[in-house]
Amino acid sequence: VLSQLRELENADDPNLLSRVLQLYLDESPKLIDKLKQAVLQNDAREIELSAHTLKSSSANIGATILTGLCGEIHLAIRALDVDRAGQIFSQVEIAFGHVQTALTTEISLLAANPEAITASASPGWKT
Repeated sequence: VLSQLRELENADDPNLLSRVLQLYLDESPKLIDKLKQAVLQNDAREIELSAHTLKSSSANIGATILTGLCGEIHLAIRALDVDRAGQIFSQVEIAFGHVQTALTTEISLLAANPEAITASASPGWKT
């Protein structure tokens, strides 16, 4: 996914990848917080909505493990298993931490060397 975003960069928009990653880093913690509050309140509707939104955002930047976990939460809610969704959320928090670290590193690499290999090729990126 990141390599596809890199291909969209051009002279008119040379920082597209960095901006997309930074936007994710700025907005996704809000989704994590909403999801956490929904889990604490056993609010199935908000759990489903927040997990779906986080899943889509994470898929857009190539965070496949986090995307999959959000999908599992969605399935748990569809099965009316709020407890299972809460259990999966703890894994989401861990995966999200890994994604934040990877994206922060990627943004730093891009700033230091715009021609750097994207994180999509880095070991462990699928976090």
